[in-house]
Amino acid sequence: MTPKQFELFKAQLSRLTPQQLQTLQGEIRQKNETRTKERDGAALLTEEEMTVISSLFA
Repeated sequence: MTPKQFELFKAQLSRLTPQQLQTLQGEIRQKNETRTKERDGAALLTEEEMTVISSLFA
């Protein structure tokens, strides 16, 4: 993803409803867990870090 595409993506996030943000958050969490298992079993993010990120969507 180019920097410009990323900025457009971030702008689109601000238009999502709380329900849509929660759905996206759940999908991100699932992807993180899947990638972690595929790599070496070490989490990319700790549970504490996920909690902080979650608070951004609340």
